[in-house]
Amino acid sequence: MLSASPFTPTVMLMPTNSGIEVPEIIPWFNSHKQHIKKNLHGVKGDFGPELDARGFIHISQPSCDYMSTQALQDMLRIKMGTAILILQCVQADLQAIHSGTSVV
Repeated sequence: MLSASPFTPTVMLMPTNSGIEVPEIIPWFNSHKQHIKKNLHGVKGDFGPELDARGFIHISQPSCDYMSTQALQDMLRIKMGTAILILQCVQADLQAIHSGTSVV
């Protein structure tokens, strides 16, 4: 069972076509940065604005369903392990959201 991420209520949510609200990309990454000491994944960096500039709106977009680890690594110019951790965080949060658990 996955546990919810330690996000603050300041994360903005965006409804998807399924009616489930998914956090927007910039606040989601900012939340990770703000809670880095509590975040076991250790995802660091200001990736939200960079993804936003490339048209990413919410966290469901940079997921394994839509892009490869290599594509994310190349786009953000990060190490493979960091790209994997970002995708794992996205996947865990999306699973929590879809199971009805709030990640904010």
